[in-house]
Amino acid sequence: MGVDDFKRSFHKRTVCEVTREIYDILFDNREKIGDEIYSKIFSLLQEQMRMQKRMDLKLRKYKSSYDDDLSGTKNFDEKDKMRASRENM
Repeated sequence: MGVDDFKRSFHKRTVCEVTREIYDILFDNREKIGDEIYSKIFSLLQEQMRMQKRMDLKLRKYKSSYDDDLSGTKNFDEKDKMRASRENM
């Protein structure tokens, strides 16, 4: 099973995973798109990541069991597999 097949089989993806995937595609194609466009998109991704972190902090503030409800242990295992497969590419 390839990385793309694994990603498609994963029915629930988080915003962070999609952001990482966009970054990976951007990084892999930086020579094709040029420095100016790469810098603009990278800057927007950094802004998006900061927004995600703020939202995560707000959710945790209001619900102490946020991780347990949102992602079960199985979901964390799937995320680890996804990261490992992306690193081994």
